[in-house]
Amino acid sequence: DFRKATRIVRTPLRLPVKPNHVLVKIISAGVNASDVNFSSGRYFGGKTSDVASRLPFDAGFEAVGIIAAVGDSVSDLKVGMPCGFMTFGGYAELV
Repeated sequence: DFRKATRIVRTPLRLPVKPNHVLVKIISAGVNASDVNFSSGRYFGGKTSDVASRLPFDAGFEAVGIIAAVGDSVSDLKVGMPCGFMTFGGYAELV
């Protein structure tokens, strides 16, 4: 049940951004079956691999947004650039 696996978690914003990282303000995040399965822990079958040890995942496997901050070592991405990504945690205000 996706509703039982879902909750809002507030975390402090960590600034400045790490040297090789960017901070993205999420504009839109997709909703698909993989989010339900990842969040409920049904993918990977509870194996003891590194991936399975982090179950359940934060929902939001795909998202688009605008770069809000860049780390000191980031040279090819700039604040204000649009971006998209496929990873966990896209159901957030900032990633």
